[in-house]
Amino acid sequence: MDIKPLKYFIIIFLSFFSCEQAETKKNVKVLSEENRRLKDSIAKILSTNERAFQKDSVVIDYSKGPLGRLYYSDTLVLSVRFADCGEFGGHKEYLKIYSNKEKFLCLFINKMVDCEKSYSDYIKIDSTLFELTEKNQRSVIKYLSELTEIGMLEQGLSNNYSNDYEMVLNTAHSGAPFFIENPMMSLYFQDDSLEWSAYIKLREEIKTNANNTYSK
Repeated sequence: MDIKPLKYFIIIFLSFFSCEQAETKKNVKVLSEENRRLKDSIAKILSTNERAFQKDSVVIDYSKGPLGRLYYSDTLVLSVRFADCGEFGGHKEYLKIYSNKEKFLCLFINKMVDCEKSYSDYIKIDSTLFELTEKNQRSVIKYLSELTEIGMLEQGLSNNYSNDYEMVLNTAHSGAPFFIENPMMSLYFQDDSLEWSAYIKLREEIKTNANNTYSK
């Protein structure tokens, strides 16, 4: 029996098998290195604030207080138009809230009208500046929550005889004192019942408990 062909076959087989083993070891090494880098990346994310990018793991900075967003020179404006003059409208009020260095200020503006003479011309404009306490700030957040909820629940048809409430968050670059076409955020609620009192409660709390800076 001629064993030469068998010998050559064994040599070729062993050479091929050795190459396969070498390639497999190389692939395993590459995968091990990739797994190590992935593990290091996950460890870095979990150990730093980068975990904020993970779902359901948002890192929130409370150091500036409940109205921390306004620390970046943005302005929150809460406004209402009361139906003093029936369907023709009435006086308007504004709570303009913004930061001044480490303080949060609220400029209360009251634009009054005379329903017997004019429905649109303001006969008097009063303004008072308050420095908000942390309790005041939390009350603002509570008001925004209630405004959002009641605005979503509103199901009635609108009419001209209502108290109209609005919230607008302006950016620092808007250049507008009260309203802009595309605010950062806005909410609106038309109270046909004239009974929603959350704004009045907030206004009175600020006027009573906040620090009066000046009035004119």
